[in-house]
Amino acid sequence: PLGELTREENAAIIGKNLLQTNADVLVGFISSFSSSSRGLAVNVSDPNHIPQISGSSTANSNSGLSPYFHRLAPPDRFQAKIIAKKAISTGVTSMAIVIEEGDVYSEELAEAVITEFISFGGAITNVAFIAADETDYIQKLSGLYAENPDAVFLSMVSLFVDVLNEINNLSNTLGIDQSKLRFILPDAGISGNVLEQSPPQFLLGQVNGFPRTFGTAPWPDRNSPGYQSFDSKFKAKYGFEPAVFGASYYDLVYVYALAIERSYTQGFDLSNIEAFREAINTNIRLITNGNSGEQTIGVEIGWKNLKAIVSIGDINFEGASGNCDIDNLGDVVTNYDILTIVDDGSGQLSFITIENLAP
Repeated sequence: PLGELTREENAAIIGKNLLQTNADVLVGFISSFSSSSRGLAVNVSDPNHIPQISGSSTANSNSGLSPYFHRLAPPDRFQAKIIAKKAISTGVTSMAIVIEEGDVYSEELAEAVITEFISFGGAITNVAFIAADETDYIQKLSGLYAENPDAVFLSMVSLFVDVLNEINNLSNTLGIDQSKLRFILPDAGISGNVLEQSPPQFLLGQVNGFPRTFGTAPWPDRNSPGYQSFDSKFKAKYGFEPAVFGASYYDLVYVYALAIERSYTQGFDLSNIEAFREAINTNIRLITNGNSGEQTIGVEIGWKNLKAIVSIGDINFEGASGNCDIDNLGDVVTNYDILTIVDDGSGQLSFITIENLAP
């Protein structure tokens, strides 16, 4: 972090520095979360015509952000629909929401969840905005349970643990029945910190026959050849399960490499860096979208085979993350896992998938 700047501002500064020091060889950016992706796209990628791909940028407002911005993570409007539908189906008819104030992802996801939840017949009882640097927000949390919501949705990036621990303290002082508390997590909450540092009594078990805690995360079909190939290679190398968006980042490296290779066979190279970037940018969407007569080629066939095929013509690339068809807004659509939290019997908590849904 550079002083008190936001993630978006930091990303723009870092991107400008990278371009300045690598102007003659830099052909693209790989970026991360919503607000930081936006800062890089608006301030560096778009004005300099440099292709940028994110594996985890999900903010709705990043749709159509720039013709040079692409992502292999679906927009949050899909996640919001999944959250709302799953909440209603598990008996949640009223919901309070805690939002990380000033964070693009948190605010936009919460707005979409509110719209979707109400459309399915649910009621929003209370909304609390908490800034990342705010230290005294007990008063805001106290109001969450004033109307006895069935669950609390935590729309945030970095405050999950703090908020859950504060609610734990409040439930003791306010006399809230902990056995009835339920929580819903977005994809940003599917993390080890939540498992290791949050009150386990809030995370485990069931309420009225449904999971006390559930979360959502974009996740492809685990039975697809592409995902199985990626999964086996990842676990063989690192010894643990891939995280959320792992398959997306795996795929975007292939997409970049294939777009570079395709551009090179079309006569573009570093001798004209501006033209090379433009060609790569165009080919990113051409090789990920299926057009008439093109072969659908999976990532499981390996780089050498992919390289040989794309050097001959355009392809429809199918990745470990599933559908990689980047549309005119730079977006993709993918399935979502519904996860809950379990104890393996030794006190070790983990997320397990209970369902995979299409938006």
